[in-house]
Amino acid sequence: MKYLNRALVRAGQGLHMPIMDLPLRIVGDVHGAPAALARAVSTSDRHIILLGDLIDGGTDNASVLRRAVRLLDRGRATLIRSNHDDKLYRALIGRQVKAGPALQRTLQQIEAARDAAHLKSSFVRIYERARDWLYVPPYFMVHGAFHPDMLTAEGLDQIGDRKQRDFLRWLSLFAEGRANPDGGLPIRTYGWLDSIPVDLTVIVGHDIRSRQSPVFKRNAQDGRAVFLDTGCGKGGRLTWMDLPDETVGQFVPRSKSA
Repeated sequence: MKYLNRALVRAGQGLHMPIMDLPLRIVGDVHGAPAALARAVSTSDRHIILLGDLIDGGTDNASVLRRAVRLLDRGRATLIRSNHDDKLYRALIGRQVKAGPALQRTLQQIEAARDAAHLKSSFVRIYERARDWLYVPPYFMVHGAFHPDMLTAEGLDQIGDRKQRDFLRWLSLFAEGRANPDGGLPIRTYGWLDSIPVDLTVIVGHDIRSRQSPVFKRNAQDGRAVFLDTGCGKGGRLTWMDLPDETVGQFVPRSKSA
């Protein structure tokens, strides 16, 4: 156990380690569903990798943040940066953001919490030490989408070219897409799938390809992507994957009629 704990600490610092030394549970987007996160965490003693989007949905965003802070402070989890969490972070540090209904509701729930001030400062702290992506060969975890240049650096701060750094930041948070001619949300595209090299599995959240089960895709060179977001907090379920055995688990909320 002591050896395992040391390994997990080193993993949190971003060192590449053989996957057999790091039993992991990769948890998809939670989106404000505290019961789902509790189930994912309580049913395993593995190190938890949170793929982000902790907030903006579900029933209790403050409770989800509170549990995530505890997990991260105890060294039990690693957080990957994501678009929803990033927007909350920017709002909390005083930057101007356009808050839609989901973020407005999240902010209201945080403000109404008994520990609002502590919760806000704690989230800012944990988000600032969150990872842009995490590479634990042969797995690569990122919230939005992958680019081969991510394999050359442990985070955006190691990308020297500003234009490329901005591009990788956008890709890691928002994935790939093109402008919607109707003015709505960008239309998702998947050219990045072809860039996954042989024997690498990229695990992403962000994109709900199915509300029932994770979606697996392979490219022509045998690179693989796993879409782990199954709509938790948005009418779907929370999905996680244990590594290296790749066992999939889920929390399925009770229907309103149950």
